[in-house]
Amino acid sequence: MCVILNLLIVFFVLLIGGQIFLAYSGNIIEGLDNNSSYQEYNGNDPLILSKQNAANIEFLKKRYDEITGLEDEVNDLSGNVASLQTQVDGLVQSQQDYTSNVTSSNSELSTSYDDSSTEDTSNTDVPPPDTATM
Repeated sequence: MCVILNLLIVFFVLLIGGQIFLAYSGNIIEGLDNNSSYQEYNGNDPLILSKQNAANIEFLKKRYDEITGLEDEVNDLSGNVASLQTQVDGLVQSQQDYTSNVTSSNSELSTSYDDSSTEDTSNTDVPPPDTATM
């Protein structure tokens, strides 16, 4: 049992040591830069320029994809704005119609009130109140 445990420990130590060796051995795989920002071009080394070019193309592609996604949202919003503008125009027109109707009905009411005020409103059939019984 102890021998198996020692063999497993040696195996895992060698496995971890091998991974550390591979990590620091200097093998560079082109195009695996995880830079998420645009890099300025500097130097005359073609290898460096090609790496920067690949990273910049990837960055610009990501930005373009983000902008393309926003285009659909902008189109939806512009449609909503046009619909809301139509609704607001309808509300304004309704308010103007209501105001003109109220104004014309008020002028009719004031005219009919003025006509009724010129009529004789005294009623002679009703006797005056009896002031002696009070």
